[in-house]
Amino acid sequence: MSAGTEDYNPSQVHQIASDYEQSLLAGIDVRLESFLQGEGAFRWNLLVELIHTDLEIRLRKGEDVSLSFFIEKYPEIQSSPKDIDSLIKTELQWRNHQGLPLDREKMERLYPDHIPLIRQQFIRLGKMPQIPGFLWLEELGSGSFGVVYKALQTSLNRPVAIKVLKKNTQELSSQEMIRFLGEAEVIASLRNPHVVQVYDFQARHQPPYLVLEYLAGGTLADRLKAGLMPLREVAKVVRNIAAGVHSIHSRGIIHRDLKPGNILFDETGRCKVTDFGLAKRESSELTAHYAQIGTAAYMSPEQAEGRSKFVGPQADVWALGVILYECLTRNLPFKEEETLAVLQLVMKAEPVKPRELRSDIPARLEEICLRCLAKDPTARYPTAKALAADLNDFIQKERRGGT
Repeated sequence: MSAGTEDYNPSQVHQIASDYEQSLLAGIDVRLESFLQGEGAFRWNLLVELIHTDLEIRLRKGEDVSLSFFIEKYPEIQSSPKDIDSLIKTELQWRNHQGLPLDREKMERLYPDHIPLIRQQFIRLGKMPQIPGFLWLEELGSGSFGVVYKALQTSLNRPVAIKVLKKNTQELSSQEMIRFLGEAEVIASLRNPHVVQVYDFQARHQPPYLVLEYLAGGTLADRLKAGLMPLREVAKVVRNIAAGVHSIHSRGIIHRDLKPGNILFDETGRCKVTDFGLAKRESSELTAHYAQIGTAAYMSPEQAEGRSKFVGPQADVWALGVILYECLTRNLPFKEEETLAVLQLVMKAEPVKPRELRSDIPARLEEICLRCLAKDPTARYPTAKALAADLNDFIQKERRGGT
């Protein structure tokens, strides 16, 4: 039962808990239940106090004990959310103090009714960034450069996505800071229905962050996992992505990391390009020294060869071709377990024709896809806009009943 209103003796509870603490500190092998006594409110408060004591002492000793152990042993304590809150605080504070593992996602899975408190504690302990005006809701994804959270912008009562860098400003190299600012400026400068919108960015905050529109419809990667997409839907999605990419190119920006995981959908089903962390201005040599940049399976041959100076809009056209191929067949045109093996195929091998993997693919759609995947950049579509135009022409002919 939870603590009731009947009277109990707090000093006696404190004395028993103190005796238990002294036994633990002395290294005496004692069991919590041997100190548990009484009934009603007295027993309840004593149980909670003994668990607090046990958690603190064992964590102070460096033992990897957790509240979940006690909940499993004494499930009745779950009937008091207030006491569970207090015990969660004790565990997190001492884990942090002793340098023991802190796993927020695991804590949230164990105590789903206490997620706001857990996040508040992680913020207080410096394990999650705190940004005024935003209430953290959940973590959406994490990469080597930053973490993306879903949050509520309290002033406007709207959900947003916040990309927070993993390093503070003083920890960032000049190139990393330029990369972050470049991403912010790229997105902020664009107004296209198929490019994610940026609401705000702060470079001086510790750590720096971007506030982006939150897209609730999942990723293109999620849709591919669900099964084959209808052919007309495939053509429409890739056409719209290409239109968004063209708007990026029109600002002199190359995305360089187009892939299904970076294509998001809003609640209406509209697709949008996101994640400009590897974007590069055509005139910039900032990343020319990197051998390869991007995701291997979606890299163009010139990226795979490390010829960064020659990576232009046609590299993104190549990636759009890989995405189109994958949407049509649920296969990648070049796939191996090892990254270097994938890059070798990208540079030297020809893909299996899509119609050999899926017989109902129209010849024209296969032709468009394979043109994107030409090894020679000059043989591909000269622009993403030209690709979008051909896909739109295909869609219109399909609508009229022809191919």
